[in-house]
Amino acid sequence: MIRARIRPVSARRAVALREYAKLRRIWLAQPEQRFCRFPACRHRTGDVHHSRGRLGVLLVDVRFWIPLCRRHHDWVGQNPAQARELNLLCPVGSWNSPHRD
Repeated sequence: MIRARIRPVSARRAVALREYAKLRRIWLAQPEQRFCRFPACRHRTGDVHHSRGRLGVLLVDVRFWIPLCRRHHDWVGQNPAQARELNLLCPVGSWNSPHRD
């Protein structure tokens, strides 16, 4: 009996991820996105932080993207309350919601 392989990502999500990869490359090449946005950090940007999540259209919604270095991207995930104070993370209750508060 041959078992069907379960896709790790749906076909629809795969298309969205390809679009995201393209947009991400273009966005990070812009001069204003080259450095980490964390206060007093001057490291080069390596990551796109999704300040509202990555669900649905939020994956490619550049309004909610923040350029961060890897160190500060990890910091945001580990310190959500402080990240909200620095406007690096959306307010509580707004995660995965494309509507501004």
